[in-house]
Amino acid sequence: MTGTDSSLNVFTLNSSMLNGATGLNINATAGSTVVVNVIGSSANFSNFQMNINGTSKQNVLFNFQDATAINLTNFQFNGSILATKAAVSTTYGQLNGTLVAGSLSGSMESHDYTFTGNLRNRAGTAVPEAGTTALALAALLPLGIVVRARRQK
Repeated sequence: MTGTDSSLNVFTLNSSMLNGATGLNINATAGSTVVVNVIGSSANFSNFQMNINGTSKQNVLFNFQDATAINLTNFQFNGSILATKAAVSTTYGQLNGTLVAGSLSGSMESHDYTFTGNLRNRAGTAVPEAGTTALALAALLPLGIVVRARRQK
């Protein structure tokens, strides 16, 4: 995927396009935000690696608006995952971002790269909503604070 907007790049993919994929390359303008709206009730990532060029993983958000199940096996995921309705199961992987999910089970390595992207384009218009994106995005900041507070104990 290639985003050329200097502030906000929004993509929409059907989850079937990602099922079975072994990798994803995101190329975007330095400092820009990338939002990937993933449509579908489930997603399966196995032997999957993600590369980000130009922008940073803190500016990448995957919004699984409809998903009720996400399976991640042997993966490296760079960016935050918003999946408020999904049961997320993981096996042998690495998440470099924030995860907001209905539930989480399994094992993975996680690095806290809190989403810091700007969800407004150059004209100041908010990212187009897909489902309940705006409400769910509000959950990212408090979750990041809770995760950090728990780590400090």
